Amino acid sequence: LESLPCRQFCCCTACAWRCLAMDVHNAGNTSMAGLSLVEDATQKFIGFVPTLSMALVTLVVGLLVIACVTRCVQQQIEKIHVWTDASAAYNSLGDDDSSGSDEKLTPQKASAPIDPTLVRFLMNLLKHTLRLVLFVTCAGMLGFHTTSIVSIMAMCSLSIGLSLQGVLKDVASGIMLIIKQIYVVGDFVSIKGMEGKIEEVGLFNTVIITPDNRTVTVPNGEIDIVTNFTAKGANRVDAFFTLQREGDYMKAKTTLLRVANEADFVLKQPVAPAPPLVLIHELSMNGVRLKLRVWSATANHRKLPYILREKGMLALQAEGIALAQVKCGSVAE
Repeated sequence: LESLPCRQFCCCTACAWRCLAMDVHNAGNTSMAGLSLVEDATQKFIGFVPTLSMALVTLVVGLLVIACVTRCVQQQIEKIHVWTDASAAYNSLGDDDSSGSDEKLTPQKASAPIDPTLVRFLMNLLKHTLRLVLFVTCAGMLGFHTTSIVSIMAMCSLSIGLSLQGVLKDVASGIMLIIKQIYVVGDFVSIKGMEGKIEEVGLFNTVIITPDNRTVTVPNGEIDIVTNFTAKGANRVDAFFTLQREGDYMKAKTTLLRVANEADFVLKQPVAPAPPLVLIHELSMNGVRLKLRVWSATANHRKLPYILREKGMLALQAEGIALAQVKCGSVAE
């Protein structure tokens, strides 16, 4: 045992046992540290559970309250009626009604509910605003910095607004159209040279149905000049007749006035702003051009000129009053 190999063997064995003991000690310390981290995380999670539960409860209850509030507000807004000119009273004489009665055409004031499109827009704006406030509140309860969240949202809103300028312009114009009620659904209007009946007034565009049953969509941001034929209820209608220069003007005038008073869809006073008139519109080489001026409801103002021209021509021919032959190149209305 006192020999050199034996001493070396003992020293190596002792060193090995010492290293093994140190490894075991270090492994024990590492496992203890891991257990400590797990315990700390568990304790923090347990302490965070009440806050998380409160935030979730606040979120759920808040969403339910927002739904109830928006529903109640919508019901109250839908009960509100605004007083408007009942121009539709002029239009009650429908396309299929040929009685010519004026009793249905008395102008009057009427109350109408607020436009449904405006109600939906206001409710969506209110709902999303309340939801945004609720989400920021819940985030603050969870420990997030609400100031940073609001700043980020403001920056995102600015970026989106700059990239969607055209869309926002259409939306702003749509809101103003709905609030000011320049036209509503069912009105007959002329927008950018397109005539037709309003089918839809949306936030982004206006849909028009033309008399030949075409659908025209106009962005709200491009609407500048609007001619509303329905706003005043009654529209003036002109029909033209060209007599020979030697024709009997007074006889032709009497005949055309009789046609106007007997024709369907012609408004009479006091409903009409003025009585039917026959005027000399132009003196030309073709003859004497007469203008028959009457008033009609908006629903009939497009077809009435054709009716007056047909009945007026037949009545003049029956009275022996000859119409002038228009030369080529002139335009007849």
